[in-house]
This record gives sequence, C-alpha cells and structure tokens, in this order.
Amino acid sequence: MPKPSWKSRRREADDDDDDDSNGAGALADAQPDELIKPAGIENGPTPPFGTLCGLFEQFESITRNKHKKNEKKGEVLARFFERWRSEVGPDLYPVIRLMLPERDTRRRTYNLKEQKLAKALIAALDIPPNNSTALKLLNWKVPTAKDPGAGEFASVAMEVIKSRSLVIRRVSDTSIDSINEILDQLAHTKGAQPDEQGRIRSLQAEHARILKACVQKMTPSEMKWLIRIILRDLKIGMGEKTIFDRLHRDAARMFNTCSDIMRVCWTLYDPNYSPQNEDFTVVPGRVFRPMLCYRTQRNLHDVIKSMRVGRGGTNGPPAGEYGPQEFLIEEKLDGERIQMHKQGGTFLYSSRKNKDYTYLYGNNKDSGSLTPYIQDCLRDDIEDLVLDGEMLVWDPVLGKYMPFGNLKTFALAKTFGSSDPRPCFKVFDVLYVKGKNGEGQALIGKSLWQRKKLLSQLVRHKQGVIEIADCTKGSTTDDIRRTLERIMDERGEGLVIKHPLSLYQLGGREHSWIKIKPEYMDQMGERIDGLVVGGYWGQGHRSGFLASYLIGLRDEVSGKVVYKSFAKIGSGLNRSDYAWIIEQKRDKWIEFDRKRPETVPSWFKTVNEWPDVLIAPEDSFVIEIKASEIVGGVDYGAGMTLRFPRALKIREDKDAESAADLTTVQHYRSGPQKRSIGDDMSVKKKATRLSRSDKATAISTAVDQVESRSDLFQGITFFVFATKPVSLKDELQKQIVEHGGTYIQKIPNEGTDRIVIASEYKGITSRTGGKTVDVYHPDWVLDSIKQGRRIPPRKRYLVHATDATAELSDYANSDADIKEDDDEKANNDGYMATPPSPVQRRPFETAYRNFGEAALDSEDEPQTQSDDDADRVAQLHRVDSDDEGEKPAFPGGFESYFPRRGAMPAEVNAVNHDVSRLELESALSHAGTDDLGAAGVDDLKLESNALDDAQVGVGAGGSQTAHDPAFLFRPLVAYFDTREGAQTNGLTASSKPDRIQARADSELGKARTAFTSEHGIATSDLSDPKLTHIVVSKLIPERYVELVRRTSEPRYRRLVTTEWVHSCIEEEDLVDEDDFKP
Repeated sequence: MPKPSWKSRRREADDDDDDDSNGAGALADAQPDELIKPAGIENGPTPPFGTLCGLFEQFESITRNKHKKNEKKGEVLARFFERWRSEVGPDLYPVIRLMLPERDTRRRTYNLKEQKLAKALIAALDIPPNNSTALKLLNWKVPTAKDPGAGEFASVAMEVIKSRSLVIRRVSDTSIDSINEILDQLAHTKGAQPDEQGRIRSLQAEHARILKACVQKMTPSEMKWLIRIILRDLKIGMGEKTIFDRLHRDAARMFNTCSDIMRVCWTLYDPNYSPQNEDFTVVPGRVFRPMLCYRTQRNLHDVIKSMRVGRGGTNGPPAGEYGPQEFLIEEKLDGERIQMHKQGGTFLYSSRKNKDYTYLYGNNKDSGSLTPYIQDCLRDDIEDLVLDGEMLVWDPVLGKYMPFGNLKTFALAKTFGSSDPRPCFKVFDVLYVKGKNGEGQALIGKSLWQRKKLLSQLVRHKQGVIEIADCTKGSTTDDIRRTLERIMDERGEGLVIKHPLSLYQLGGREHSWIKIKPEYMDQMGERIDGLVVGGYWGQGHRSGFLASYLIGLRDEVSGKVVYKSFAKIGSGLNRSDYAWIIEQKRDKWIEFDRKRPETVPSWFKTVNEWPDVLIAPEDSFVIEIKASEIVGGVDYGAGMTLRFPRALKIREDKDAESAADLTTVQHYRSGPQKRSIGDDMSVKKKATRLSRSDKATAISTAVDQVESRSDLFQGITFFVFATKPVSLKDELQKQIVEHGGTYIQKIPNEGTDRIVIASEYKGITSRTGGKTVDVYHPDWVLDSIKQGRRIPPRKRYLVHATDATAELSDYANSDADIKEDDDEKANNDGYMATPPSPVQRRPFETAYRNFGEAALDSEDEPQTQSDDDADRVAQLHRVDSDDEGEKPAFPGGFESYFPRRGAMPAEVNAVNHDVSRLELESALSHAGTDDLGAAGVDDLKLESNALDDAQVGVGAGGSQTAHDPAFLFRPLVAYFDTREGAQTNGLTASSKPDRIQARADSELGKARTAFTSEHGIATSDLSDPKLTHIVVSKLIPERYVELVRRTSEPRYRRLVTTEWVHSCIEEEDLVDEDDFKP
C-alpha cells in the first residue's frame, strides 16, 4: 500500500476562507526580536494537519496500551522528523511549536479557556444558548449517561461538532502552516472589531468567527486536536525531553539556555551540527530555565553526604570562607521565582515558566513597581547583569513578608506610601555580569561561594525593595535540625541546603541543592480529621466521578450547627478509597444551584468556594489530612484554609461529631507548636516507630489487643489482599488473630503454612509468589470460624486454584459440606456454587474493575497524563462480557448512581436524560420555556452569557451604547464597594479589622482611579439604573451576597474583583468577567 503523500492539497479557487485571514502577518508580529532565520532552510508546502493528528492519535494509543508491545514513541517521532526533513524541508519549527504548545512563548496567550471556548463554539455552531447541546459544552465536566467524553473538554467538543459537521473526508485540506496562521489569528484577536456591515464585534464574536471557519473545513477529530493545542495540553503522554532529543542531541540543552523553540529549531536545523559552547550559557535578555532544587532525601545523614561530595574529607581544602565540612543553609522563600536581566538601562523580568512580568516591575527607571526603586541599589559601573531570586510582597506595617497570593495585586501599583505593601526582590544568585568598560562574563561555571561573594559586591541591600537572601553555615545534622525547627516556628516554607562548590545547572535538578519542606516529611505540619461536606467532578484522567472534596468545620451560629467550608482536598486518596466513596455514598450527594439560595442547605456556609455537589453531615465521612500549615482563606467560610493539604486515609471510625471543629482548628493556628525533628526528618514520638521489616509482620493497631477465642488457625500465616467491601479486610485480620492465626502484608514464603485471602484474583499475580499460590475467598475464613473447623479447599471457596489443588478430590466435591440449617443451605448454595461474582454482590464493582484501574489513580501512583479519557468513562457505563445475560453494571441506569435531581436548572437535567439528542434539540427549538421549568431558565439567563447578547456597556436602564475601543471602559458604569460606599447605600458594615478594611479601600481606590482614567464612569449610587459592574475586594467578602441581591433588578450586574480592572488595562481590552468572579 503506497504511503500517503504529505504534499498539501491545492485549495479550490473559490475558497471563501481566504477572505477571513485578517491575521496575515501575525506570525511576524509574534517574533519581536533580533533572531533572523538562516538562509537555505526554507520549507516546501507543509503536510495536512490531519497527518499530525494521526501521529498524536498514535502516541495516545501507545500510551493507552502501554502493557502491550508497541513501538516506542521516540522511534515513531524520529521517523516522522526524518520524513519531514526529506519531503518538507529542514525547518521543523512549524510542527514543533504545535507539539509543545505550552512552551510556545512567541505566541501570545489566546485568552481562551474551556468556558470561553464553549461559548465561542456555541456561537460558531449556531446552537441556541438554552439548548441541551449548548449546556453539554458549558457543563463539560459533569458526567452523563450518553457522554463518554465528560471531563475532557476537547472530546466533548468533538462529539458536538461531529453531529453538525459536513466534512466527510478523513483528512481535510488544512495544512500545518494554515493551523499556525489560525492560532496567530486567535492570539492577535482583539474585541470591538467592525464586521462587514460596520457593526462592532466582541472578542467572543471574533473567536467564534475564526472557529466557525475551522469547523466548516476541518474534521471533528482535527478540531479536537486544535482545541487541545489552544488549551496548551495535548495529553499525548510525551514530554519536551523526548521531542527535543529526537530533534537534535543538543536541543534540550539549548532550550534550557533560551526557552525559545524558534531559536532551537533554527540553530539546530542540521542534525549533524555541533553548536559552540557559547550557545549553552546565560546571555542578558535571553530567558533561561533556572536551576531547581532536588527534593529532600528522607534522612538528614543523606543530605550531609550530598553536601560533602568532592570536598576531600575533613582535611580537604576550604571553599572560600566555607570549611571542608561546611555548607550553606538558606530559607525556602514563599514567593515566585523570578530572573532579572539588566541590559544598560533596560530591564526584563521573567518567571520560572517563562512568563514575562516586565510590564509589572518595569522595563526602565521610570516604569513599573520595582525598577524605579532599585536604581540606587545596583553598582553604577555595571552595564549588564542577570540575577536569580524570588519575588515577595513586603508589608512594612507588619514588618514581614505576605503570602504569595497577594503578589500580583500589589505589583500592579506604581507608587507606594510608607505603609503600603510592595514587591520585594529577594536575590540569591548572580549569573552574568558586565562592567561598562569590560567584557561580559557568564558565571554559571563558577562555584556557588564565588557567586555569593560577588553578589554582595554588586547589589546593595534595601529592605522591602531588593534584598540579598540570608544564608548561614552548617556542617552537621544538628545545624539543619535547629534551623528547620526555627523556620517551622516562624511558619516558614522550609530550607534549601546548598553545596558551596555547586555550579549552576540550567534546567537541572541536582543533589547539590536540596530543599526540605514540612509537607515532605512524615508527621510534620498540621494533621486534621476533616468532615467532607462537598465534592468536585474530576476532569481528564479523573473524569466521570468526584475526584476532589471540600472539607467543612463545625460551628454554631445563632444556636444552630453549621459547617463552614475550610479546604479542598484533591490528592492522597488511592483507587480503593475512591471505590469505597463511590460505593458507600453513591446516593448521598445533593445537587444545588448557588444562584438559587433555597436549594443550598442551611447548614452549609461559604464565601466563594463552591463545590459541585454537597453531602449532609450525617451521611458523610471523615478524611485524615496532613498539611504544611493553616493559612488565611478569604474564599472559605472558615476564613482560613490549609496549605499543601493531602489526604492520608479515610477514617471510618469517626463521624461528623468527632471530626475537627472550627474552634479546634483556630487553636491549632493561634500559635506555633514546638516540634522536635529527628534525623529521619519525622517528628520524634514517644512510641517506638516500627522499622520497615517490622511492619511486614506486625499486627495493626486495630487488632493489637484482641481476645483469643480459639486456636483454629494456629500455625497458619495469612495474607489478606483486596476485599470487597474494603472495610472487610480489617475485620478478617481481627478474626484471624482472635482464632490463633497471624498475618503479614505480603504473600508468605513457599514452604510455610500459608493462606492468601482476596475477593478476586486480579492483582495477585503481580506480587512475588502470586502465580504459585491458592487464593481463597473471604467467606472461607468466616465459614470456617462458623463451623469451628478448617473447611477443605472446596471449589466454591477458591477464587484461584493451582493445578495441584484443582486435582484434589475435595476441590471437585463442592457439596461435601452440609450446612446444619436447610434454609441457610437453600439460600447460600446458589450464591456459593462458584466464587461470588462482584456483579452479584455489588453492581458497582464490575464497572470499577474496568474503570477504576485507570481512572481512579491518585497522585500516589504512576500516571500517564494522556490516558484515553473517553474510552475509560465509556467502560464505566457498561460491563464488557462474552456471556449472555450478564447483569448490567448499573441496574436502573448510570444516572441512579450519580443522581442529579431537582436543584440543577431543568436544562441540565434534560442533558442527563437525553435519550435522543436530535429529538430533544428539535423539541427545544419549538417548545416554550414553561416546558423546561421557568425557574431554571430564568436562572440560566442570569448566568455569565446573559449579557453576551447585548452590546458591551449596556446598563439596566437608559439607551444602549456600544463599546468604543478607543475608550476602554466607556460607557461602563461601576460601583466600588468601599467602606464609605457601603455606609452611603445602607449595606452591612464589615466585621474585618480596620487595618484590613483600610487596605481593601486602598485597593478599591486604585482600581477606581484606573477605571475612570480609561473613561469608565464610577458611581457611588448602588441603585444607578445604568450600573453595569460591581467591583469588590477579596479582603471584604461579607457583602457579596447582599450586593447581588440589591442589584438583581431588572437584571444582574457583573460582580468582579479589582483585578478585572487592571487586567483589562493590561490586555488593552475588556476581558471576560467570569475569570474574575470573587
């Protein structure tokens, strides 16, 4: 069969799409630097985009079937590059940037996330806003019976596009170059563009116009991959290292020095070219990938060993002022990693992920919130300089650094009073220096102690503006321990231990820099037994079930018990935990609509953190949580939350009454607790800790003090594997010990009296000795105890029998055991004739066998980020079987196990019961709103798309006025929720301290000034009929609900935070308010 040609198909002469290419020249605009394309590397026509999509599909298939013998992705990719070079040309930049969309820094942000894309696609496909298909796109994370792609937006969008697409080709004419042009159009799209009739188009309308042209000429599968590129997440399970290694042997190394795909592709277009050393060093103005810290070993002695590598022992030579055994100890800072480049009088600031923040901090001495204030802190004779450090927020009133989340808010300011929080650049390394009359020198090849010494000579410390990171000397584990205890008492981030001779490895994560953070260590930080009060639908590889949970704290308000939102937990649970939750709580979850207060239970209190579903306290469960610390949380009803929370286990022994309450957690937070850190970096406990070898044979605490009842299992060693339900395992272990047996946490060695217990054979074979052992069902233990004898190895009790056991006469004679009770025999014989089927016992378990192994992965276990989400969720909806008449996995329908009744808008429920999509859509197009439920429709119209059909700037009264792009906020009318404004309008006064209210007023005042300077109208009258926006501070959340209620007639106004104003100015356009809801 001949290979398909990569040559681009000729476009038809009457192709109307050419008229829509208003992004012509956009690619050139996205390359605003001195880089010039080398002569002689021009490409011919690029292949169809469908060819690249086929490659992505192949990668996805290899990832999904990783247990099979598939070709390695790297080999497939190498052949693709080789063919590209031979048939297209030497320049691989057009295709590499599509393979690594998250690294393509030369293309502006699209300002398109899932919700915005959903709205743009609804408009592009001409779908009525209240149609069930439109709601399917908007509620893409919510699983439904007919939606196998729920949880992955691109897959959901592909299904919607497929039902409307007129493209019947397997591969469309759209080339890879055309895709890059389309993406450049999206990146350079601005709102308020006039259409053919001179009418002003919104940003969403511009996006819809571009996407509509794509849908008309591209296949649904190609649209799926285009959407993933727009979202900058391909989900193909292949990282940049694999791609760069196949591009050129030095590509990954060069990318670390410049973070620029174009530069890498154009410099290394020849696979045989060997670049010079100067191509792999730091250059001012060229953003590099910083050196990262190695995650801590679990023993302080191992850290010490790493610090003494290459030191020559106690008699070795010193490293500057550091002795042969000494190393550096720095505090781990709670900020954002920033590199600062100075070239003459021009400055550049970039983050670890190559996001340019120069617009915030200033590119010269007259602009930004930092550059003007550090001019006197840098030596006058320095021309060029590159510094590495952490950007923090300094509060001069409190005399300390503020939490990281406040950084952008205060970085937007240009001037600061004596008491105003401000950005502070904490420098810990210098990587390049050039004097005004000297030559530039990169310092990454110099030892750390030399760079530190030079740094102190180049930068003058200025508190709260630019500071040199403090570091101390250490030589023993005691030095580390003492410093760590002090940092923990001060609620610090942790420590970084550095080797004084370490070189700066661009993009590296080396043992010469080791970070020690509380959340990495057993028993350190806070531990809380938290009650789950809500859940969040998962997405991606966690689609189709509740993957994260909201913790609530019990409190009393006006004599009534309420639960206040406290923290969101999304990591730490394993597959069996999720299976237990789904099985035990499947019919307990409560749907609600946050915009309809009557659907929200009175016991639940929150500010801005809303889960997708709730669960009543009496029906819920408790999770033991570990976190590094308790911090403020303005979005939570408790007013605080957890930093780096992680679930340890489900506490089945606890209920709502025994879970942590608000008063207890406030006490935890009220002051530091002195901890003693051991060499193994866990808190020293009074009880002796078990070693790893001890744990293998030790009886768990649940069965430590059991009463001996018999010697039935004397001399037998058990291994209890997975049981259904999970809680049965603890009960079995307890009864085994009560009747004289012992158990260990692995399959006992061959030659001992051993018995392995499991509800099913799956998973046993992967364990040592698992292929040569009999596996008994848990009922064997229970029935043996009941009968007072060890039942022979009957077939009915064996989940798996070895060949030797299967030949025994006892194995074949399954009816040899006659029960004393005939009725019990009649009831049980049919059930026990063969090992009980999970479907017979619990319908969920069969589906979980197919679904849970891939979809219920926790962060504890290896994951592949691009597992096929649609296939996995489809497996959850059915049980594949070759046997006729096998019971369905979900009797009564999938929806009965994930009920969504009543509280959601009727249109969403229509999606859940959409038996025939086309028939329902047809009915919706002719039916009145009464058929759908008037309340639900009214609420839906008050969603974010309620104002999308109107001209921007339309108020609740008066004439409609179009948005003028030359005047950013004209004619928007905004109310700023200051303390004075609240008093004037009779709103509830805030209970926050005066200091917090003053800070909020300052923040609102700056936003108001910025708003009016761009021709917006600020009003102090909340009842102004032309009011369009309500601007609030995150620091004062108490009035949010009251503000919405007061301004709900005749239509809802937009409620946004102050960041919306600054972001509009930053983007020079009105950005989507949905992204700035408080």
